[in-house]
Amino acid sequence: MGLTNTSTGLYAKDEGLVIKKRSENDKIIALAGNPIKLTINSSSVVSYIIRQADRTIFSGSGEGEFSVFLQDILSGILSPKHLLNESTDILLPDSTSATDIAISVQNTQGETKTLSLKVVIGGISKRLLRRLLDENSNIFTWKLLNSSVNFFKTTRTNGRIITIRETELLPIPFLYPDGALKIVAAGIETSLSGTAGQPVALNLYRLRKKLFQTNQKLASVFDIYSGSTKSCTIVITPGTVSRERYLLEFLNSYGAYERIEVTGIGNIESEIESDSTYQIYDESIDDYIEARERQSARDKLLVESGYRNTEELVHLMDMLASDDIKILGLSGRNIRVNAVADNLTHAIRSTVPESIKMTLHFVDSDVRYTGSLSEDEIGNPRIHTEQFTPQFN
Repeated sequence: MGLTNTSTGLYAKDEGLVIKKRSENDKIIALAGNPIKLTINSSSVVSYIIRQADRTIFSGSGEGEFSVFLQDILSGILSPKHLLNESTDILLPDSTSATDIAISVQNTQGETKTLSLKVVIGGISKRLLRRLLDENSNIFTWKLLNSSVNFFKTTRTNGRIITIRETELLPIPFLYPDGALKIVAAGIETSLSGTAGQPVALNLYRLRKKLFQTNQKLASVFDIYSGSTKSCTIVITPGTVSRERYLLEFLNSYGAYERIEVTGIGNIESEIESDSTYQIYDESIDDYIEARERQSARDKLLVESGYRNTEELVHLMDMLASDDIKILGLSGRNIRVNAVADNLTHAIRSTVPESIKMTLHFVDSDVRYTGSLSEDEIGNPRIHTEQFTPQFN
């Protein structure tokens, strides 16, 4: 019996169901978006039950050597948490993005063993997964639980300098490192206590606001330390100066929400379904006339991403692949869309920033048009009186 993932190799022999780890320091932790393989080898019938706390998620049985991939089962019990800047805390809990799982295995002789697994939302690319497997490494020791590197769940960069525009600020999820976390900005040190491996998020907007209110300093550079080790630096830059801008919020590959600002002239195009007509009888003329149903239309927004370097293009491609994208603040509302790039061709060794043309398809089609409504348009009182009189209104 064994549970295998990029982060662990856990095996057991049939006789006595003895569990053998690679080392005592191995942490059994896995990303739900990548393969999680349970392997059982037994000469007798074996049953297994997967539980989350006291709730049974899945159960099965088998005989001989067989394997079960668990990622599709486990990903369904995790959900991304929508963390916002308005939260008052600097370090926010992110409890729904990770959970502890227990897998109980028992053979017909009554021998039982329990495997404990921590499952975290998100996943990495197959190309990176193959590379880490070739190097006998995994995403947790390489990044997510590595205090000496950028351990944040962002696809902006894997480097140690993370650049974020002011307009794109959102709490950044991560797993709390082994060392005590502290942030140095504008010469001021802020300590953030937590439990190692606990899913949390850093609210830079709130930290920046607190530093300004208490020390009258608007910080833009934040050095992140785990213990005495400097992990990375986060740099906040002003938004791009542009006549038109659109702010998109999307769920990235790690299962965290991020924002991306696209600039350039946007055009709305409506796609109306083909006209469908039919004949109805008109008694007044004793003949048939043509009639039709209301036509459904779907809007799409044509826009350019604005010029971006190679790392920003990777971040943009992650947005294009997302299954949860919204345009923020369009007509005063957040509208869900599906994003498609008209052409994703770019140079292998890019020497200049490039801009990508995109089409944002609104997910809703509609047959009725009433215009957008705002608070100024609804319930706006008359200038003088509520009733119409000859003297006023």
